[in-house]
Amino acid sequence: MLCVQDFTVQLLETLEFLHGIRMIHTDLKIENVLLMNDREVTYRNQRVPASTKIKIIDFGGACYDSDKKSAVINTRQYRAPEVILGTGWSMPSDMWSLGCILAELYSGELLFATHDDVEHLALIEKKIGLFPRRMINASKDGQDPELARSAFDSTGLHRLGRVLTSEHYSFVRKALPLESHIKSDDDWFLDLLRRILVIDPHERATAHEALQYLRRIRRDVVRCT
Repeated sequence: MLCVQDFTVQLLETLEFLHGIRMIHTDLKIENVLLMNDREVTYRNQRVPASTKIKIIDFGGACYDSDKKSAVINTRQYRAPEVILGTGWSMPSDMWSLGCILAELYSGELLFATHDDVEHLALIEKKIGLFPRRMINASKDGQDPELARSAFDSTGLHRLGRVLTSEHYSFVRKALPLESHIKSDDDWFLDLLRRILVIDPHERATAHEALQYLRRIRRDVVRCT
């Protein structure tokens, strides 16, 4: 867990810098986070990195917040709700991707293992919570209004269970809420994820806010080796 904690601090510091200059990475995923040194050592009977120093790569799709933006960004499994719904995106989309990365680093599994928009929305609802009415209404005037109309009814209530295929519905039913992925001893980490993995981008923690919170509650941030 100390390694994950150290990775978390470094990733937040990187995003704090990028977002400070109004730059958005747009494709944060675990494959784009590399260890600076791939050597391993034994620590408490486990193989861990000799150094936890990391770097973020692949800035090919990065843009400034003022640039003209494409409709779709992010690798599917790390894609923010506002990107899926086509309601416009900015720096908070990076934070959602980061939350997915942190959950994956902790559990070793994708938080949202999906390849379908409607299934993705349903998984987000199952693991994180209901979509705000404001976002649903905005999505019906967004980049993909048909998706919004099929996934949510005229009152703004979800109907994801009725539009999923039987295979997708079975998969979503088995999905567990976010807290089921985190051990009780690591409640601080769950609290951090809950601040980052917020469906409404306007309510999502910024990198600076998340870093301040982490430093406030985890004053023992250290290297894991």
